[in-house]
Amino acid sequence: MDECEVHRHPRLAEMRQRRGQPGRVTAAGEDQKFGVFGGLDDATGRLIGQTSATKDSASCIRLLDQLAAARPDGPVVVLDTVGYHTSHLVHRCWIGQRDRLRSLWVPASAPEPILIERG
Repeated sequence: MDECEVHRHPRLAEMRQRRGQPGRVTAAGEDQKFGVFGGLDDATGRLIGQTSATKDSASCIRLLDQLAAARPDGPVVVLDTVGYHTSHLVHRCWIGQRDRLRSLWVPASAPEPILIERG
């Protein structure tokens, strides 16, 4: 499983313009963002996901519940060690669902085993 942040009005990082002509970028409103959490079932290729207003422990737990419900045989969840994956709330979730979920932790610096990262 993994997550990302989607910006509806992303920051403009670079713009090219002709010399002597001012560059203009039309932008409507302020940046709005939301988190997208997802898990890829490597056996079926099915993507299980959800959106959330923030990337936090509660959103992570909701996805873990979805993954456990989708694979009653006790899926192995491969995830990195970002803060909200390793929080006290999520740790209690792992303990409470240890018969339904197994975890495989990989360092954030080596995400290759996380299939959804390759997307």
